[in-house]
Amino acid sequence: MGRVEPRVLGWASALLLLLGLLVLAPEGARAQAGKAVSARKLELIRERMEKGQALFVAGDYASAAKVFEAGHAEQPYAAFLFNAGVCYQKLGQIDPALQKFRDYLAADPNAPDAAKVRGRIAALEASKGIAPTPTPETDAGVEDGGDEGGSDAAPPAPQPPPTLTPDTAESMKSLALIETEPPGALIKLYARSTESAPPYKLGAQNPGWQEITSARSPANLTLEVGSYHVVVEPYLDFKACDAAVEVKRAKVFHFRANLSQGEFMSFLRVSANVLGGYVFIDDDRRARPPWGTTPHGELVSSGTHSLLVEAPGFEPYHQKLELGRGEQKELEVKLVRVGYGYVRIDGNAPELKVSFDEKPAGVWRSGEAPLAVKADAGQHKLTIKASGYKTYEEVVTVPAGQVLPLHADMIQKYPRGAAWTQAVIGAVFLGAGVFLGIQSDNLHEELENDRKAGVLEQEDERVSRGRIFAIGANAGFAIGGILGAFATYNFIKDPLPESRAVKDQPVEFNDPRKQRPTAKLRAPTRVAVPQPRSRPRQAPFSIGLSPGPAGLSLGGRF
Repeated sequence: MGRVEPRVLGWASALLLLLGLLVLAPEGARAQAGKAVSARKLELIRERMEKGQALFVAGDYASAAKVFEAGHAEQPYAAFLFNAGVCYQKLGQIDPALQKFRDYLAADPNAPDAAKVRGRIAALEASKGIAPTPTPETDAGVEDGGDEGGSDAAPPAPQPPPTLTPDTAESMKSLALIETEPPGALIKLYARSTESAPPYKLGAQNPGWQEITSARSPANLTLEVGSYHVVVEPYLDFKACDAAVEVKRAKVFHFRANLSQGEFMSFLRVSANVLGGYVFIDDDRRARPPWGTTPHGELVSSGTHSLLVEAPGFEPYHQKLELGRGEQKELEVKLVRVGYGYVRIDGNAPELKVSFDEKPAGVWRSGEAPLAVKADAGQHKLTIKASGYKTYEEVVTVPAGQVLPLHADMIQKYPRGAAWTQAVIGAVFLGAGVFLGIQSDNLHEELENDRKAGVLEQEDERVSRGRIFAIGANAGFAIGGILGAFATYNFIKDPLPESRAVKDQPVEFNDPRKQRPTAKLRAPTRVAVPQPRSRPRQAPFSIGLSPGPAGLSLGGRF
């Protein structure tokens, strides 16, 4: 018989020892192990979970199921599968519900609630008239017992099918992501089995608490509503540490134990009524880049922290926070807009002079960036003037914490040259009529005096001259009156519309932290100005004498 070399025996022993360790390793640890998650990935998981939960509460079970399925496709955590199954069960779609619950057990066969899920599957199968799927315990109980003893034993009575209870928002599962630094520590999860049990205390007997699962970090656990306690066992040269977990609704928990400090870090998530608000932690002077933008969640050390949340167009929000060891805190911040805003003005005229509430506010010139006028939020009288254009006046409402883009469409003033020409010529004719009238009256008075004195001759040329002066005066008065009427009409007539302004929707303040402003500037453009309708050119007024059949005739035209 050949001799086995000691070196071969050594390698074989090492291999057998390694295989033995793999076999004896806790099944739950292999099933629950995962990878550490980034803050961005955690936020995506949280968004899916919260959106699906909101749709479920609103009664839109079909949409909620799609969201949970999409969440599992992106991040394959078993909690998404269970929640999708609950949605299908609420819709009465038993086959998809059964498939999701089976997928859930396949993904996490050692889940803390695995027995309950198997009962739910059995109840759904019974509702369809399907024989319940045998569990491992059932298989073990029907093995062949041989001829010894129980050959005459009666078969066990069939168990009644489990009953289905109506699902509510509390039926949704939560996801707990647990990490340690360094990784690889053994994590144990305890659940409160007795309502009156006192809080869990590390190292004590802890009656009323029961260990439900264990895993090596990093791990992910699926939890139902209840009270839990996470314990990280001593690892390498580090001591044990623990944290309480209270699950009241479906959400995502993130735990990280800093073993060198012997405690769990806290988790803080800040959301606000403004997306993209900048969050600063312990940095009121903004000396460092923002901790994140709303909504944002991340692990922070326990203790006292100062929180600052700000966004362009909103008042900064300050708050002091006290975070306990391993605490999972979600903070909803309500930002309030500032009490002022801007009106951003440009137009189609070469130069615009802007006044707010009868006070000069600035001048905008073509080719420049729009003129930004700051004013208190509310109504203000806006006046825009331009040389050769009609004045624009309107009461505008300045939005709080926003910018109102306003583009002035200035209309040129209607030309008054013809009216002034008619007025001047009419005044000349009226003046001439007055002069000729005075001369006619003087001649008439001289002739009357000579007639009374008896010295008036029959062929006195003053008679003809006086008649001509009288006719000229009457013509001057008539023509001057007609021209005055035309001038008055042309001074009053204005076929062009008034100047106006085009107001866009209010936009947000410029964000200096972004490369592109959130409130985009509109490039200055020229707005087409409606031109007055073409009209026949008015010929200048003329008057003259021309020969006619009855002698000289007086004629005039415009």
